[in-house]
Amino acid sequence: MKDVETDVKLATVQSLVTFIQMINTDKLHILLPHIQSLAGDSWAQIRSVICEVIAAMIPLVSKDIAVTKLLPSLVKLLEDSDSEVRIR
Repeated sequence: MKDVETDVKLATVQSLVTFIQMINTDKLHILLPHIQSLAGDSWAQIRSVICEVIAAMIPLVSKDIAVTKLLPSLVKLLEDSDSEVRIR
């Protein structure tokens, strides 16, 4: 997820939606710092896909994690200057 090549990063982020559905929900906390970091990525397409990842994670984590970790990133993405990110 920290690859400098945007195509590699995009493919990795796109695979997260499926991946988080398959792993034990107790392990999702490991991904949180990466998700939060990618929500501020300079590339709009990455931020757009992260919206989908966050939406898929919310029902899988505790309410506390959803509110304290995911919601702030989601609000930031909803206020994004790029309309493609806000649409997601």
